[in-house]
Amino acid sequence: LNLLGELVQRPRVGNYAARYSDDSESPIFEEFGAQSPARSYWVLMTRDVLEGSRDRTYTYQQRLFDAERRGLVYELPGALEVTTAILAHYVRSGERLYAGDPDESDALSAYTYTRCREPLSADESIAVGGFEEERGLGVHTFSSGVGEEREEGQDVSYGVAGLRRLLPPHAEAGTDIDTDTDTDTDTDTDAS
Repeated sequence: LNLLGELVQRPRVGNYAARYSDDSESPIFEEFGAQSPARSYWVLMTRDVLEGSRDRTYTYQQRLFDAERRGLVYELPGALEVTTAILAHYVRSGERLYAGDPDESDALSAYTYTRCREPLSADESIAVGGFEEERGLGVHTFSSGVGEEREEGQDVSYGVAGLRRLLPPHAEAGTDIDTDTDTDTDTDTDAS
């Protein structure tokens, strides 16, 4: 996440420099900022949160996710994966994914976030989204209770995205993708 934040400000290709905003007081970058995958892999990720997953309990979202994937090898995205996929898509195309609710008539959900699989504590998780032109892509902590019931004036909608990791053809079949803090990141992503 730390290196990605620097790279997207000066992309080698595309005309769209990007950045992300974060909770300056949160442990996200301290805990996960220097982590990178042990090897490169492709990511196939949903372009928006799953339909019906907005503003529901995490337990409900997990059940919906399990039902929607229909036995396919999809999982909740990790913070680095979803941040990389969204920013790579923007740098290439200029389109901001996870920017707002498709229902523009609902002023209470101006920004869409996806929950990430990494827990920070028993009651805090990571959410990525709310991609605005001024502040950039949001990488924030949120209380696990957020999204269970929308509060008056809440302009954020929390849902869950689906992600599938694809090993390159030269990788050994059956190997897992683990994070390793001692390697550089060169993850290729494609937001679909």
